[in-house]
Amino acid sequence: MTEMHRLPGILPGEDTRQVALPDKETAAFSPLLRKKKPAVAAVLFGIAAVVCVVLLNLLFDRVFLPLSSIPAPSRLEDGGGRNEWLASCGASRLVSLRCKGSDPVAVTSDAKSVGELLESIGVTFDGDDLLNVPAGTALSDGMEIVLDEVSYQTVSIDEETPFETVYREVDSIPRGSVRTVSEGVPGVVRRTYSVRSVNGNSSSRELISESVVTEPVSAIAEKGVGGVYTAADGKTYTYSHYMDVTATAYGKNDGASGDWTYTGARATWGVIAVDPTVIPLHTKVYVVGDYGDYGVNYAEDIGGGIKGRHIDICMDCSLEEMLRFGFRNMRVYFID
Repeated sequence: MTEMHRLPGILPGEDTRQVALPDKETAAFSPLLRKKKPAVAAVLFGIAAVVCVVLLNLLFDRVFLPLSSIPAPSRLEDGGGRNEWLASCGASRLVSLRCKGSDPVAVTSDAKSVGELLESIGVTFDGDDLLNVPAGTALSDGMEIVLDEVSYQTVSIDEETPFETVYREVDSIPRGSVRTVSEGVPGVVRRTYSVRSVNGNSSSRELISESVVTEPVSAIAEKGVGGVYTAADGKTYTYSHYMDVTATAYGKNDGASGDWTYTGARATWGVIAVDPTVIPLHTKVYVVGDYGDYGVNYAEDIGGGIKGRHIDICMDCSLEEMLRFGFRNMRVYFID
């Protein structure tokens, strides 16, 4: 390599022509050339430093400058402001999500709102569903999000309708007692409901319509109310109920049981023999029929042939009269 240098000893104003030095002299100057290499390295380092500064400035403008533009209280004290800032910077937040009846799960997302989060994970919902916060609410750290799925289903059900009981007041059964004459039959009605379910569990239902399939059949029952009997002499007797019976006659001297009844009472006019399973012993009754009015009698006797609704009237009369009496239809009033 050949370099150009000024010749020694030439003063100002002298000839300034350049000449080529011999190769020996060029070799003498090479140490000077090697001393210039550190200066070149310093220049390259300076250029690299300038490039780093430029890059740092660009990074500062994009990240640190927006942070510095937010007032310190918003960044450090106001959680809402911090969350807004995190949302604007695309930072992730950790939230708890319980979706459509599932157990809570932790979700980390950089979504800006609750609705955007649900959309990003493929969760769909409509206006019937229940969200514990509005969909447009900004996402924040520690937020609890609950989405309940609400559905409606139309269901038709056949249901029984109760029957009524129709009561008839009668004096043929004991006062206060009730006897069923005919059984009732429930009806059937078809009801259509709108059933509301939350997360698959039925929560409520609303009746939409109903139609009768079969009408109910009323039960018929008799209720004993008693009454008042007026005898031929005008005297009145309050009774619990009456009973129609078949009557026969017997006398105190018929040779069967002597003058004494089963209960120990004397067999005389005003005593009747009964089936105690139908008419309890010692019962006071009024006996009357188309054959005659036998007035007040007491059930004090029994008989082997007296069964069911059959009474035997003790008469103080001849055997002929008893035979003439025979079998008669009579009515017995149970007097209070």
